[in-house]
Amino acid sequence: MLNLKLAFRTLFKAPFVTLVAILSLALGIGANAAIFSMFDQMLLRTLPVREPAELVNLGAPGPKPGSQTCSQAGDCDTVFSYPMLRDLERVQKVFTGIGAHRVFGANLAFEGQTLSGRGVLVSGGYFPTLGVQSALGRLLGPVDDRKAGESLVAVLSHAYWVTRFGGRSDVLNKTIIVNGHPLTVVGVAPRGFDGTTLGVKPEVFVPITLRELMWSGGPTKIFENRRAYWIYLFARLRPGVSIDQARAELNGQYSAILNTVEAPLQEGMSAQTLKRFRAKQVVLEEGPRGQSSARDEVRGPMRLLLGVTTFVLYGFITTWWGGWVFGPRYMTDLLPFMALWLVRTPLPRRARPAVALAFVAALAWSLWVPELGVRSYPCGWDAHPANIDRAPERLWRLHDTEIARCWSTLR
Repeated sequence: MLNLKLAFRTLFKAPFVTLVAILSLALGIGANAAIFSMFDQMLLRTLPVREPAELVNLGAPGPKPGSQTCSQAGDCDTVFSYPMLRDLERVQKVFTGIGAHRVFGANLAFEGQTLSGRGVLVSGGYFPTLGVQSALGRLLGPVDDRKAGESLVAVLSHAYWVTRFGGRSDVLNKTIIVNGHPLTVVGVAPRGFDGTTLGVKPEVFVPITLRELMWSGGPTKIFENRRAYWIYLFARLRPGVSIDQARAELNGQYSAILNTVEAPLQEGMSAQTLKRFRAKQVVLEEGPRGQSSARDEVRGPMRLLLGVTTFVLYGFITTWWGGWVFGPRYMTDLLPFMALWLVRTPLPRRARPAVALAFVAALAWSLWVPELGVRSYPCGWDAHPANIDRAPERLWRLHDTEIARCWSTLR
C-alpha cells in the first residue's frame, strides 16, 4: 500500500509528463491492438468450419492455353476448368470431398428493393466438404449441380439474412432476383461464415451450374470447355492421409488426364510448351484459412508493421527496474531481430547466407545474455530490484555494461 501511495504521489508531481506517458501508452497499445487484429484476420484466423486443419487448396501452375480468369481467391496458377473439376471428383481417392467456387458481382432484388453485392458460385461439394450446417433450411449440395441451368435456388449469407430480412424464418421458398434471374431461397448459411475467399463477404451462394446466367460473357460452352480456366478448388483430406501422400497419388491421376484427354486438344502449341503442359503437377497447400491472393502480398508488410508497432510500444516504457531486468529490458534490444525474422523479406540470393548468419548470431547472443545474468550472481543483474530513475547506475553503459560485469565474475 505504501508503494502504491508513493507511485501516485510521484505521478501527480509531474502531471504533464504523466499525461504524455499515458497518452503515449494508449496510442501504442491501441495501434498495436489494431494491427494485431488485422494480422489475425489476414494471416492467422482459420475458417469457421469443421476441422479446418484437414483442408487443402489446389493449384496447377504451368501452361494454360485458352481463357483464364482470376479473382481475389488466388492468381491464375490456381484456377481449373470445370471438366477438370469433374474428372478429379471422379478419380480421386485421397479426399473426402472437393469443393469449387468463384465470386461474382451480384445485383440483388427482393420485394422492389435492390442491392449491389457479391455472390459465390459453388459446386455441390462445397458445403459438404467444409462440414458446415445451415442456420435455416438447407445448404447447396450435389443435387443442385447435376445439370447446367437446372437448379434455380440460392442460399443467403447469415449477415444478409439478418440485415435485409430481419432474421425471419418465412424467407424460405421466397423468390429473390439475382442478376435478373429469379431464384428460390432454400436456406441460410451459418453465422460467421462468409465463404472461403478472404476479404469477400457475399450475400448469396448459388449453384456453380448457374454460371452462364449469373456471369455473362466469357467463353462459350463453359461447362464443356477444357481450355477455360476459372474456378478455384479446395478439398478435405481423408483421415490418415498426409498432404504429401495426397499430392503423390493425385498427381498420378492428374497426369493421366492431362496426357490422355487434354494434351491431344492443344492445337498450335510448340513442342517445348506441350512438354511443359504434359509435365504439369497439382500443387496442394494447407487451406485452413481459405484462399486469397492478398494473403501472400500482405504477409511481409503486416509482419513488419506488427514488429514496428511492438517495438514502438516497448519504446514508450521509460521506467525500468534493475535487478531482474534482463527479461523485459533485453526485449527492446531483441525486437529488431524478431522483426527481421518475422518479415522474411525476399532477399537477393547472395545476401541470404549473410542475413541467416547474422540472425543465428543475434539469436545465440539473446539466449546467452539472460543465461549469463541468471548464473553469474552477484553481478548486478540478479540483485534486489531498483527503480532505474532513482538508481541510474543500473542503466546500460557501453563502457560498463551488466554483461561485462557478469562476464568478469566468471573469469
